[in-house]
Amino acid sequence: MTSPKVRAVAHTSADRSDRQAAVDVTVVVVSYRTREITLECLRSFVAELGSLTADLIVVDNASPDGSAAAIAELFAGVSSPGITTTLHALHENVGFGAACNFGAESARGRYVLMLNPDTVTLRGGVERLVRFADAHPGARMWGGRTLHEDGALNPASAWAQPTPWSSLSCALGLASLFPNSPLFNPEGYGGWDRDSVREVDIVSGCFMLVEADLWRDLGGFHPDFWMYGEDADISLRARASHGARPTIDPSSEIVHIGGASESVREDQMVRLFSGKAQLYAKFSGPFAGRFELYCLDLWALVRAALLTPASLIVRGKRPSARAWRGILARRREWHAAFERTGRYDSSVREASRARSGRPSRPTGDSGPRGRRRLLAVASAGGHWAELIRLRPLFDEYDVTYVTTHAGYASEVQGRPFRTVTEASRWDKLRLMRSALKIAWLLVRLRPGAVVTTGAAPGWFALYFGKKLGAKTVWIDSLANGEELSMSGQRAAKHADLWLTQWPELAQEGGPEYAGSVL
Repeated sequence: MTSPKVRAVAHTSADRSDRQAAVDVTVVVVSYRTREITLECLRSFVAELGSLTADLIVVDNASPDGSAAAIAELFAGVSSPGITTTLHALHENVGFGAACNFGAESARGRYVLMLNPDTVTLRGGVERLVRFADAHPGARMWGGRTLHEDGALNPASAWAQPTPWSSLSCALGLASLFPNSPLFNPEGYGGWDRDSVREVDIVSGCFMLVEADLWRDLGGFHPDFWMYGEDADISLRARASHGARPTIDPSSEIVHIGGASESVREDQMVRLFSGKAQLYAKFSGPFAGRFELYCLDLWALVRAALLTPASLIVRGKRPSARAWRGILARRREWHAAFERTGRYDSSVREASRARSGRPSRPTGDSGPRGRRRLLAVASAGGHWAELIRLRPLFDEYDVTYVTTHAGYASEVQGRPFRTVTEASRWDKLRLMRSALKIAWLLVRLRPGAVVTTGAAPGWFALYFGKKLGAKTVWIDSLANGEELSMSGQRAAKHADLWLTQWPELAQEGGPEYAGSVL
């Protein structure tokens, strides 16, 4: 990243020698036209720091409201021995992500904390989060519980990775109508009050603690993101290529004022949609990403269509109706963001690390870096027996097992386990139920690979997994020694690797023979 122009830099108490020593956490706050709430944010952080040592770095994005001068005055009065304060007053607004990266360039903390300026630290929230990170090092990225000003839950502290279904639910307003429903609000973890420790896909950038080495390895927030989406991007990259398991600690609490706003501002929503479009292009499969992109169009269309007639009756709805019509008219902007964003390939960074001679460091209980999600699917009986013989091969993956018999859960040694409906081609209704459940699991879990030994549930997993961009492996059952099963025959065009366990059935063009599991 090219360093932005700095208009002024104000330092406080620590001398040069003090600045060479490590601290517990480097805290970066980016401000822009938020003078009073930024000052409140900084006061609460200093008051609630506890026994931690910290670098508090504020980057002001060329605010026209006198924020920099007010922050410099506040820092001049900070006398806590555990805090070093730094203010960077930029000459231009470089965007949220770039400003965060600039502030963290000189980080000397064991952790880097991104803290929004519209937050208030509660009851030692930052200290609690750092101590939680010390106790759970395998996560490598952590977040806390966010509240509105009135103390009510603000659920925006964590998100699930977008899927076609979650995008459609948001577009149709189902996520807003049923916010507590895991079915209709999967992206917002509907039904979870952020009151328990939980691994998540995405930690919000308003209160995001990252292991300093991980932050540097990832290069901070990606420069493609001006504002919105950078926290989701870094979370998903950390999971995909560095084995991170972002985790929420419910005891670490802050107030997030911005999350309580309900106003609709055209420019803000277009930037938000553009950020979402970039995420879809980067982390969703080709089919899924394009579908999610069109869901943004539908999102704007539905609200413009509903609010426009309502505004003829209720005058108070007119600003929102006008804003959504404007948002819809600017849909080319988020389509352009989608088209210019390339798909993320975690192997590129790993290859780069290998060439540089830097080893991939183990990540504690999170498993080896580069761990990928895998879905292992089989019907009951022989299909399952053959799949479970492959279990040692799955140890290096974040594997979820799927079968039709709940009693097999004890055989997977605590790994995630799901059941679906047993079905055959003779029972169309059960076949449909099985297909829908498999499809739901795939869009929810988003595995990088699907491995199956059959039968019908495995074929559905293969079919939908391929559509969602996963690598797919079909291993036809050993019982099919004279000819491939019907599902095995149909698997040919959906399998990246199509295998038979009988050498007599192997042929040029597939299936291939690579041995037997028994």
